[in-house]
Amino acid sequence: MSREALARLQQMPTLSTTQFPRGGAYDPATNVWICNEFAAIIAEGGPEERALWEGFARTALAAGALHRRQLQDNQAGHIWPTQWIQEQNGNEIVAFCTAHPEAATPYACLNDAYQIAPYSAFYQQELSNVVLGLNALRHCGAQSAMQQAPYLTALQAAFTFDPARRSDLPLMNRADEAWVAIAADVPYLILCEFAENYSDPLKRLVLDQPVVSDWATAVSHENGLGPWRSYFEFRVLGRVDDGVTPHEIAAIRATNRALYLDISDFVPSTNVKTEFRQAIITGGHGANPPKSAKNYPNQAGIRRDQGYRNIIFANQLEEKTRREAIPALRAALPTAWALSEEFVATTIRATALKVVAHEESHPWAIFPGISWMEELKADLLGLYSVLNSPTIAVEIADLLVSSVAADLLLHRYHQFLVAEKNDPQFEDYHIGSTILLNHLLRGGFFQLDAQGIVVDINRAVAGPLIEEMARRIMAIKAGHESHNALYAELFDEEEVYPRFRGWAENQAYFEGLWR
Repeated sequence: MSREALARLQQMPTLSTTQFPRGGAYDPATNVWICNEFAAIIAEGGPEERALWEGFARTALAAGALHRRQLQDNQAGHIWPTQWIQEQNGNEIVAFCTAHPEAATPYACLNDAYQIAPYSAFYQQELSNVVLGLNALRHCGAQSAMQQAPYLTALQAAFTFDPARRSDLPLMNRADEAWVAIAADVPYLILCEFAENYSDPLKRLVLDQPVVSDWATAVSHENGLGPWRSYFEFRVLGRVDDGVTPHEIAAIRATNRALYLDISDFVPSTNVKTEFRQAIITGGHGANPPKSAKNYPNQAGIRRDQGYRNIIFANQLEEKTRREAIPALRAALPTAWALSEEFVATTIRATALKVVAHEESHPWAIFPGISWMEELKADLLGLYSVLNSPTIAVEIADLLVSSVAADLLLHRYHQFLVAEKNDPQFEDYHIGSTILLNHLLRGGFFQLDAQGIVVDINRAVAGPLIEEMARRIMAIKAGHESHNALYAELFDEEEVYPRFRGWAENQAYFEGLWR
């Protein structure tokens, strides 16, 4: 079976149904992505490495199938029944979850019989295939597998069905502690988890039901993670040279500690591994398009006591910037400086620095249970940390321009997903991006023509606008303002996006990339 799995991945670029998003090939039938260099990487290894890739392939295919089942369950209303959610108000949902404490744990769902079940029970069949893939990895003898043996063993325990188990959280915590402990020099780092909560139907009620938001925050303080449903993903990440210097990373960390210590609920561990890696295989959540970074694990207690990792997927970051973000900005803002070749190198460098700052800021001043606010916070506090790190040689306006480019791209991709696939998985990012763009618009960062269309930017106000929004976020974290008030004031899609040209003229280009 494992040899058949690797052969299936190797054949992907030749299949008529294969899509080619950012730097690789994606097979919709298996829900797996591989990088362009996949065949060359396989050819370079010996017999032990061949066995390693066979185990990777088998696990990736199992992960892709599991994630697809989750999406189907979500769309059909089986994880948390859609009709039930629509019939309840926030108070009734909180009352139900309070009466059934298992509902307040991650890796749990409400089935059609209105029974709470851990994922290890609900997805027993799919997880058994993941366990078989992990078992193949454990016994392949390759260096990467041996270095990650405790993690693989802990995952197998967490994913194996036990009829007496009421929650998967304790065993997943053990797995994530083992993941943090994996040495930074491991050639091929694995992530195989229910790791993200985008598209969760219950979570979206936070925007309209403050009582649900308050309950989620309380749950997050109790279990260190929160109540939301998580989506399965599998990644293989190879080592590459750093894209941002260790000196710059250290500067951001020191600034974070100086700026955000007083408003943070806990002090994150100093055991942090920031790594630039090449995304080689992605199965399940985040496979199409592949993501460009990961800050994990999410448990507050693990981040405080054991540490965490920031991983930047170098090949994805550059591919996304060159092929998608820069064209999105140039379409919307075809100025001489945006069209110059120098702009490409400047934006790639600014994007790498911004992504590092975003990931480094996640563990500080966390907004548990409010995912859109957490993503906005990481963006703004990351930018503010770079602004306050004088040893980093960068013009802060360049980072803000790279952020605008990514935000415009995100808006277009979010529209495409909702219209074509009924998939709002980037809703959290989209909300934060819209709030930031409206803040920049009202603050004069965008220069407008007589019709109110953006024609250029005002670099001089970049720093002050970043500081203003960062201080507002810190005030919200300190309890001096409400995140609901920020949302009500600045989340207005119709105010900002129609001011940018380029979507209608370039729609075919972007949709061609995403299909």
